[in-house]
Amino acid sequence: MPASDLDDDSYLKPHDMAEWMAQEIRDVSKASELRIADATSFATQYALGTITREDADRRLQEYVARWGDALPGVHCSSEMTNEEILTAIDANRNTDWGNKTREHRGDIRGR
Repeated sequence: MPASDLDDDSYLKPHDMAEWMAQEIRDVSKASELRIADATSFATQYALGTITREDADRRLQEYVARWGDALPGVHCSSEMTNEEILTAIDANRNTDWGNKTREHRGDIRGR
């Protein structure tokens, strides 16, 4: 990397990028753990008949409001390639939903 790039504060330094990546991995792992536990809890309760369909529906709505789509704008199938999934996610960025999501993201340099 040219020395001039390292002096430019508008770019992340290699160490900052590595810190961002490590935090991203921790966050994605924890989000996956929490999402699975949340979905499993109410889906299992509903399947076992320990909650009503109204309760299950309410919990599903809460889940969607909390977590949104796991893959923004995409429901993948086993036949979809990674490239197809990423293309669909990228295409979703130009929708109202994608634009609203980006408005809530913070600058990673401010973490």
